[in-house]
Amino acid sequence: MTMPYACEVCGKQTQRWRRCDDHYKCDDCGTGDGLCMYVEGVLCGPCHGARVEDRISKFNGDHEYTHEAVCPHCGYVHRDSWDMSEGVRNCNDCERKFDLTRHTEVTYTTIKA
Repeated sequence: MTMPYACEVCGKQTQRWRRCDDHYKCDDCGTGDGLCMYVEGVLCGPCHGARVEDRISKFNGDHEYTHEAVCPHCGYVHRDSWDMSEGVRNCNDCERKFDLTRHTEVTYTTIKA
């Protein structure tokens, strides 16, 4: 049986996506309990919450008229925003609510008939 993945930490072949059993632990505190993979790494719930709260306290970036939907609370960029419907949404990262409005630009081209 072949191992389809390589650990991103040590390169060892593994059945687990991104991390082998030895390295599947919280990047911040090292626990093996309650883990989830996020864009920023493997984190337990409390450590992910702490990172999110830190980002929220520091975020003052651009979230209006952007090419992708950006959470106005934490700055998380929602990829494939074209697939999101307008209205109140929950951020995939900080889980806070925000109201999404889609702006559409119409342009025209003419040619001689």
